[in-house]
Parts: sequence; C-alpha cells; structure tokens
Amino acid sequence: MHQLSVGRRCGLGCGAAAAALICLSSGAAHAQRADENVVKSADDAFGASLGNERIGLYSDSDARGFSPVAAGNIRLEGLYIDNPTGFSSRLVSGSTLRVGIAAQGYPFPAPTGLADYTLRRVGEAGVVSAIATLGPFGTRGLSLDTQQPFLDGGLGFAGGMAYRRDEPTPGAADETFAIGGVLHWRASERLLIQPFAARFDLPSLRSPPLVFTDGAVEPPPSPARNLSPRWLKSSAVRGLYGALATYEANDAWTVKAGLFRVDNETEAGRTGLLMNTQPDGAVDRFVAASAEQTFASTSGELRATWEAQEGPRRQAVHLSVRGRAAERDYGGSVLHPLGPGSLYEDAGDLPEPAFALGPHSRDQVRQTTLGLAYAGGWAGRGELRLGLQKVDYRKTVLAPGLPEVVSTDDPWLYDAALAVQLTSRLSAYAGYTVGLEESPVAPENAVNRNEAPPALRTSQKDAGIRYRLGPAMTLVAGLFDVRKPYFNLDPARVYRQLGEVRHRGMELSLAGSPMAGLRVVAGAVLLDGEVSGELVELGRIGPRPVGQTERRVLLNLDYELPWWPALSIDLAMSSTGDRAASSAPWPQLGGKQFILPGRTTIDLGGRWRFRTPLARGVLRVQVQNLTDNRDWDVASNGAFIITSPRRVSASVTVDF
Repeated sequence: MHQLSVGRRCGLGCGAAAAALICLSSGAAHAQRADENVVKSADDAFGASLGNERIGLYSDSDARGFSPVAAGNIRLEGLYIDNPTGFSSRLVSGSTLRVGIAAQGYPFPAPTGLADYTLRRVGEAGVVSAIATLGPFGTRGLSLDTQQPFLDGGLGFAGGMAYRRDEPTPGAADETFAIGGVLHWRASERLLIQPFAARFDLPSLRSPPLVFTDGAVEPPPSPARNLSPRWLKSSAVRGLYGALATYEANDAWTVKAGLFRVDNETEAGRTGLLMNTQPDGAVDRFVAASAEQTFASTSGELRATWEAQEGPRRQAVHLSVRGRAAERDYGGSVLHPLGPGSLYEDAGDLPEPAFALGPHSRDQVRQTTLGLAYAGGWAGRGELRLGLQKVDYRKTVLAPGLPEVVSTDDPWLYDAALAVQLTSRLSAYAGYTVGLEESPVAPENAVNRNEAPPALRTSQKDAGIRYRLGPAMTLVAGLFDVRKPYFNLDPARVYRQLGEVRHRGMELSLAGSPMAGLRVVAGAVLLDGEVSGELVELGRIGPRPVGQTERRVLLNLDYELPWWPALSIDLAMSSTGDRAASSAPWPQLGGKQFILPGRTTIDLGGRWRFRTPLARGVLRVQVQNLTDNRDWDVASNGAFIITSPRRVSASVTVDF
C-alpha cells in the first residue's frame, strides 16, 4: 500500500497544520547539501530529483511518452502552479513524479502525470553550503546557499545564488545566473506562511542545431561538437514569485493556499536548423530568429481539507478552487537561409544577417477549476480515491490581420482509484482519470512555429501491483493506457491535430537496499504508441508517434565501500529502444516510417565524504557516457538531436 510520509502530507495540502510545521523544523540533515544523493532518496524508479541530480524512467518533460510540463501538470507543495519555465535549486530541493501507484494518495491527479516540487526547508541549526563545479568541457559553476533558523525556529530562511556555465557538448554552452529564496514564518501554532521569490538571467543559451533530412536518406554520423555560428544563441530573463499559507482551523479542518506569478521574456531567440542533410554531411543552413517573446501567468489554488481518524480508518474530503490568467506574446519569427554548408564544417565565423521580423500574435488563457475529492483508507486493507472537477476554460488568440479567435470548453473531469492490501507484502491498485491538458507549442521547423493549440481532453487508465520483497526492497509493476489528440507536423509542415494517439504499456520499478551499503533503483518501460486517424488511413503519416521509444531500461547503483565508508561508487545505465524518426512513410522502406535504432549509455562515478574542524563536505567525480556513444536522438518534430560525447565532471560541496 502506498503510504504518505509526513513530508508528503505537507506537500499535499492535507493533514494537520502541525504536520506542515514539522516539515519546517525537520532535522538538520534535510538542510545539508553534502548529503544530497538522489539514488538513496528515491522510493521508486518512476522519477525523482534532489538538488542537482535526477534519475528515473520519467521526468517533468517525459512521463509515459508525454510531458507533464507541456500539459500544465506542475505542483508546488501539492498546489497548482502554471510554470512551464522551470524551478531553481535555490528555491526547491527536488521533485517527485506522481504517476501510477505514486499518485494513489494524491488528490486531483492528471492523465499525463504530475511533477510535484518541494520548497527548500530549514533545519534546527543554520548552515551555509558552497558548491563548486568543473567540467565537462567548459562547464564551471559556483553556488552559495544558506538555511538559517531565527526566533527559536519560528522564522527561517532558505535560499542562495548561483552562476553556471553548462557545456554538456563542446561548443554548446548555456550561462545562467540565479538568485532566490523562501521565508518560512510560523505566525502562530496553527499558521505557516511561506513567501518566496527567484530570478533567472540567461544571457547566453547556445544549443546544438536541429538536424533534418529530406525524408529520403538516413543521417550521417553525428558530429562531435556544436559547429554553429558564434552569434547563434538565445537570451532570456525569468522571474518566479509567490507565497503559500497553511492554516489549521481546528483538529479536522486545514486550509492551504498558494498564489504564484511567473514572468518569462525571451529577448532574442536563435535556433539553428540544418535542413536536407545528405549522407556526406552536406546541409542547407537556416536560422529561426525571433525577439521579445513573452509569457506571464498568475495562478494559484485554495484548498480546504477535512480529515477524520477513527482507529485504523481515516477519511479526507478536499474542496479546491484553482485558477490561472496567462498571456503569451509570440510570433513574428522568420526562418532565414544561411546558405549551403556541411554538418562537419565549423561555421563559427559566419556573419549574422539582418532579420526582418514580423508582427507578433497574442493569446490569453483564463481557466477556473472547482474540485471535490474524497480519500478513504483502512490500515492493512486498502484505500479509495474519488474526484470530480468542473473546468471553465477560455482561450483568445489575436493574430495580425485576422479576426479574434476564441476557444472555450467547460468539461466535467473525474478520477477514481482503488488500492487493496492483498497480503502483508502485496497490494494492488487501479485507477481512471479524465483531464484537460495543454498541448506543446508548434516546433521551430513548423510553418506556424510557436503557435499553441487549445487545451485537450485526455484520459488515462492504469493498474498494477506493489510487492515488498523484504524489509528494504520494493517491486512495482503496472499497466497503463493514455489517450489524447495527436498534434504534429503534417506533410506541409503545419503543426495541427493529425488524429488520436494512444500510449499503452508496462512499467516496472525495483528500489531498495538488497545488502548493507548498496542502494538499487532499477526500472523499465515497454511502450506501444499508436497514432490513428484519417491521415494514417490515407498513408500520409505512419502509425507510430515520432520520437517515442518502445523500450526504456535504467539501472542505478550506489555502493558504500565497507572498508572505507567515506567512499562510495555509483553506476547508472540507461538504454532506449527503437524510435520512429519520421511522421511520413518512406517509399524506399516500402511505405514504412524510418526507425532510428536505440542507444545505451553508462555513467560511472564516486563520492568521497570528508570532514574538517569547520565543515563537512563531499567530492563528486563522474564520467558520463563512458562508452562514448554518439548515436543520434530524435525529437517529436522529427529533428535529429546531437548527443553529448563522453565527458568528465567534478564538484565539491561543503556545508559550514
């Protein structure tokens, strides 16, 4: 049976406010950056992040083949937030992906899964943490964080600042400046207030180009570095502000509220595209250029929870109001030709042209959701979750020279889940969820690039088992079926709905400690993706969704050497299966889609923990892509992605 820890109850917005206050004053270990180890902290293989590390079959950008971020399924401390721009480690300590059995005790789930982020806590003792990073290639970074309690624990601050130049592939470097923090104020025994703010400056975002063939040839071997013009980079500024409050009205009622503001301005957008790539590496160079693209959203949730406990039985009722007001200014971009070239030719000195950018479009989204959920549990027997939501959705699009376009929807959404404790070790679960989720925006190679479709009605069915192999090992096995409208490029490169897509498959997770000092997190996903609709029946697009792998397997090991406990070694293996790399069938393949072979990568690392009279710390060294696998990856728009070669990095984390 999936049980919620005290920390998770704080994140869900259910439970007594006293539990939330326990989160504030949790042990100092939670505040120590040197202790961060995502393999040791993960409960399963479905997806988790801690500090600068993340592992799992899924992430906030990929869960069962879909993106929780693109779908709008982000939570902060369990409350709804409209934030597609991401979080900083200055503000959050990590995240958990709520999918399958991990979503069983969670009110108001979503078909694509939820990414739930946790604010940094403050321990009983103050600490200052410094992290210095070097490698791979030109990567370097420095961060300073602090967690300080005041007023006998009634007030606390967690936050910091950081600079990082990240270069996972030679010639492809991003620069980031970040500052942020959260204030934990225990205003009374029943009231906890948590205001926060963060700012991100990204003056240089230099990604490798997107590579496309003409649909008749396979791509040649991937280059070892980014050879784009030096001026081909983007820049952006992001702000995130808000506050949460948790109030225990009495022994039964708890109220939790969150109000958030997200601002994102992409001052200059530059994306390289290498089109018509030939077997010898010959390409046609293009750049997708834009300026002053903005996104701003005010969102939040008010939730009241009633709880009752009677012996082994517990019940909870959640009343929720969620809302968002989002505006996006986009468009005016151009796809500018830069002339012929080669995939392997250094174009660093290529001059920057003058871009004749066009007028912008603007869209506005107003959405309100009323929710009612029930959760009941009987210790040792099972849990039941029921939910009902009513959505009022309105999207307005203002495009230059065109009449205003308004899209509305007001569906009823519902979810139900049941978990049954079959034996002391074995439990089974099943659930069904209907949702209203956002769709990703049109990609750079689309004629209508950056255009965002209206929200989509989606559904999910899943079922599985959880089996405790022993006191320290847990196996989870599940089946899932997720369905939603399928958006991608048609043969004319217009990003639009092409049919329906269904992702069904099996997911496995094995996590725990089979022996002293050894931590294992292993998992696998077998996914059968299928597109259906008129274009498939006419043979204009294939039945496999582009970029989706049929198989993903991972293995993470962390082992503390028994004869030297200060030293541990870790291994990470990730293997993906075949993926469709084209939407349209290839004639030379007998009318079938081009299939890109799978790839496997291995990472090897170690940690050495040390102490001085004034501090404790850890030296972390890691070799990623140990076998130097440079096979292509592929995106959902059919772009071939240059992958990172073998690389070495080191970091030192010290807590004072």
